[in-house]
Amino acid sequence: MSLRLRLIVRPIAFKLSALMSKEVKMTQRRQKILLLLELNEQVSSRELSHRLHVSYDIIINDMIYLEKAGLLRRIEGGAIVLEEGSEVDDK
Repeated sequence: MSLRLRLIVRPIAFKLSALMSKEVKMTQRRQKILLLLELNEQVSSRELSHRLHVSYDIIINDMIYLEKAGLLRRIEGGAIVLEEGSEVDDK
């Protein structure tokens, strides 16, 4: 495994283990959303729907769930990485 890939995978693995300790229900699809977000810093809802072969509405529901869990910030048309130390506004 290349050094660059190790540097990317370690923080993701740490985040996922932290999620499990929070007892956040993580489906494989939600894990993939977080992985793609971590790799790209921003993802489009339509792109996720296409890449994960699920409806746009399912992606939106997953992103709402992940935002409430404090794992990403939803923006118009997609999501961005939640900056460390910032909190998600209750909507």
